Amino acid sequence: MSKQISPIERSQFLNLFRAVAPYIYQHKGKTFVICLGSDIFSTKYFDNLVYDLNLLNSLGIKLVLVYGVSLPLTPSERVHKNPSNDPRVIDLECLQVAKVAAGNIYYQIQAAFSQGLPNTPMSGAEFKLISGNYITASPKGTINGIDYQYAGKVRKIDTKSLIQALSDHMVVVVPPFGYSPTGEMFVLSEEILSSEIAVQLQAEKLIYFVPLNQLPRGGSEKSAFSPCQIPKLLESMATDIPNQQIIQDYLLVSAEACRNGVSRCHLLPHSEDGSLLLEIYTHFGIGLMIVDDTISYIREATIEDIGSILKLLQPFEEEGILVKRDRRDIEQSIHQFSVLDYDGMLLATVMLDLYPQERTAEMACFSVAKQIQGLGEGKKMLQHIEKRALELGLTSLFVLTTQTTHWFLKNGFHFVNTDWLPLDRQKKYNPLRASKIMVKSLVEMA
Repeated sequence: MSKQISPIERSQFLNLFRAVAPYIYQHKGKTFVICLGSDIFSTKYFDNLVYDLNLLNSLGIKLVLVYGVSLPLTPSERVHKNPSNDPRVIDLECLQVAKVAAGNIYYQIQAAFSQGLPNTPMSGAEFKLISGNYITASPKGTINGIDYQYAGKVRKIDTKSLIQALSDHMVVVVPPFGYSPTGEMFVLSEEILSSEIAVQLQAEKLIYFVPLNQLPRGGSEKSAFSPCQIPKLLESMATDIPNQQIIQDYLLVSAEACRNGVSRCHLLPHSEDGSLLLEIYTHFGIGLMIVDDTISYIREATIEDIGSILKLLQPFEEEGILVKRDRRDIEQSIHQFSVLDYDGMLLATVMLDLYPQERTAEMACFSVAKQIQGLGEGKKMLQHIEKRALELGLTSLFVLTTQTTHWFLKNGFHFVNTDWLPLDRQKKYNPLRASKIMVKSLVEMA
């Protein structure tokens, strides 16, 4: 018996699917390296995470899963509490515990993946896992008089075998061990191992799950950082947050991975159900992202931006904040528009309508998407337009507004009468809208 879909459900589904579809296309065939710390296996959402990983694999994403294990303190560490956050000393007892723990976790991963996608038409789908001796390691050695014994560092990664397994649609599972040519086994740091594998594979994404409910954002709502911004973020982090050293390590390793060719690194809260899907398939995600290019930048608009500009202006036109413009209007004046491009999506725009005789220009169609309002992006757009106006030899900017006078006052504008406007603009002024006219002088900025 079929159930009729309500208009609201239909609309919600279509909007959601249309929003997600570009990311499905974008990520298909790409390689993600995902680091699973030992603490994630005891969270109540672990089965859901595996479900989400299965889903990613079914959508054509190549997955490498690197996992860690919990280790007991060595006698020395129990005495000295390891206060300097030095790398762990791995003695023989610790190595034996690590081997048992790694085996148990691998079986847990296998069992979880064997569930397929329950309660869906893909419940019988088979997801093949593969593991192997992909990592050649060497001992960390003796540093500052400390012998790290069975703690190791990556010497070589069998990239060719990893690529082959991924090409065969396998999910590759890598334990935190490396092996020497003489048959010795060494315990590796899972976050560093994940990073080095991601660099060797030139992965699209390196993803870490962090033991925090809420990630630090350095005193702002910003969620994307370049590697060069990480030191400043670390300085601004609160000193009393839980697992601060772990967060710092992840940030530093992520920054280095981005510098060495990984497109993007993500830090996700491991106790947030669905954080992986929210990060990958929504535009702003839920975690912190480190990317080695400018994810947000202001540029001049092109003819290909017309559809996005119309979509950005539409809600403001419907609310009566902006005067409605049709596609032909935008197309004819596209060279006058600047846009804020955030990872391929336009989130702000402004048009600079020149009056060269009066050495002024109107800032028209000034709009900032509601999801980023209050984050300072409007001010960046204003600064960009001011710079452009100065380069054109203009001495002032003006704007006609009905609802945002306070923002413009705060940013150096003042009220003027209609007769201040250039004569051509006075002829187009609509008294029924009763727009306030505000001007900012650029003379003192020159």
